[in-house]
Amino acid sequence: MDKPSCWAIHSKKELPIYTHNRVAIIGDAVHAVSPHQGAGAGTAIEDGYILDALLAHSRTTLSTLPVAFKAYESICLRHANQFQASETDVGDDNLKLVAFGETFLGNNRWAWETVADDNLVETTSLLKAGTPFETQ
Repeated sequence: MDKPSCWAIHSKKELPIYTHNRVAIIGDAVHAVSPHQGAGAGTAIEDGYILDALLAHSRTTLSTLPVAFKAYESICLRHANQFQASETDVGDDNLKLVAFGETFLGNNRWAWETVADDNLVETTSLLKAGTPFETQ
């Protein structure tokens, strides 16, 4: 590489919530992860998929919207925080590629084994229960 570029990689702390009443945030506003994980866009798409299904659900009305958002938050926030907790420092010159690869695989295996449709079933069940609950 003749002229390599350099950029700052910023991270943020895990959020305790990302819904409140009739407001929800999604995407990098919730789970800004470093580009080295290759997971931010996919996670945002999965969050959107689940949120879309919950908003379109027959049980979701203006009055039940906070329950739908808490169902969304209870599953998606847990996954977002797992990504952020598993970030690996890739800027260390002494970090060997093989070791980094093994660390990356170990940290993210749970994400590859998680199926968005399973999360949708779980969030829909929470919505159908119709009662307030704590974020897991």
